[in-house]
Amino acid sequence: MKRKSGFTLIELLLVVGVLGVILTVTVLLINPIEFLKQSRDATRISDLRATNDALNLVQVYNPNALGVPDNIIYVSLPSATSPSCDPSLPTPPGGWSYNCETQADYRKVNSSGWIPVDFTSIPNGSPLSVLPVDPTNTPSDGLYYTFVKGSWELNARMESLAYNDGGAKNAAGNDGGDTNLLYEIGTKFTNVPTIINDRLSGGSTTGIVSDSTSTYKSNNTTNLTWLHTVGSGSNRLLLVGISFWSNPEKLVNSVTYNGVSLVKSGSVWSGGTIGETVNIWHLVNPPTGTFNIVASFSGAVAPVGGATSWSGVNQTTPLGTFASAYNTGTLATVNISSAVGEIVQDTVSYSNTATNHTVGAGQTPKWSDATTDGGLYAAGAGSIESGASVTTMSWTFGASYRWAIGAVSIKPAP
Repeated sequence: MKRKSGFTLIELLLVVGVLGVILTVTVLLINPIEFLKQSRDATRISDLRATNDALNLVQVYNPNALGVPDNIIYVSLPSATSPSCDPSLPTPPGGWSYNCETQADYRKVNSSGWIPVDFTSIPNGSPLSVLPVDPTNTPSDGLYYTFVKGSWELNARMESLAYNDGGAKNAAGNDGGDTNLLYEIGTKFTNVPTIINDRLSGGSTTGIVSDSTSTYKSNNTTNLTWLHTVGSGSNRLLLVGISFWSNPEKLVNSVTYNGVSLVKSGSVWSGGTIGETVNIWHLVNPPTGTFNIVASFSGAVAPVGGATSWSGVNQTTPLGTFASAYNTGTLATVNISSAVGEIVQDTVSYSNTATNHTVGAGQTPKWSDATTDGGLYAAGAGSIESGASVTTMSWTFGASYRWAIGAVSIKPAP
């Protein structure tokens, strides 16, 4: 009897295994550079996850070591002179700066390294022997790590097609962050200014750029007048926030800059039992130079006013929809619809004769003051934060106060 010809199971498995090896070798021969990039991207993700785990331990055992938001972007690049960084880094927006440490210190885990957190404060010592740095760690390719402290965020740029947004592994697009240009991990993904997300901008300033800030206050007045300077950047915008108490309600009748009328973006009055009032007004393409802002009221108030000017703003639709809230308590907060690439600005008013607040995590304070009129007093302040699909603006008070808050989102020029 003849034996039937065919393959045994073992023979088939051997064939499949050999084909797999051949396929892998073929891919490496066809695109070895992509394979090396993927390997480095895997290292980047592993580095930041390990660092994030270590930061979580610090938060448990010694939360004070995490520090508070300081509008500094800490970079894994070594520097000849701390805290200076390579000048080719993308220019951060107004109010932000970079920090780099020296070659001798930048990998230390005792708070003198590029991440200013003392990991040795954890019981049994630091889980990191040294601070990780990007496998390439060069400014020209945008391949370096960044960190923002407080409610922290760690970032790295992916260089392979597979790990970038839309790739097979899509680490940059599926990390839950507010940009698909970077891999993000941490406790708050809206901390890093959106202007530095594109690390290949070659240091050029794109998007919305902060120009200048001014503030003024007055007791018992029907007109508030102060000087503000608008720079010469293109696609300009002037924003004015006004805080005061009124009962019955007093209105802001008009706001002008160099005699040109601003448009009312929105307002909130918290009613007779609370009385705190917030107005935000804006002017597209304000004249360049130093001129008076004049706010006129329907009756006597004791207002705090603040103004910011910007360039790189959409001149047709400069702002999103005004959002507001009011209540009594120790926390003033409002959620506003925004987007990556936008900047949210808020204005808050609360019932005190002195400032007694802490700005929310990720927000940059722009002005803060208080009036002391016996019957009309109010504290007022304003801040900004990088936009996300929903951005939360908040202020924590040292005591329970009546409060009102309003916010708008600034849209970048196309």
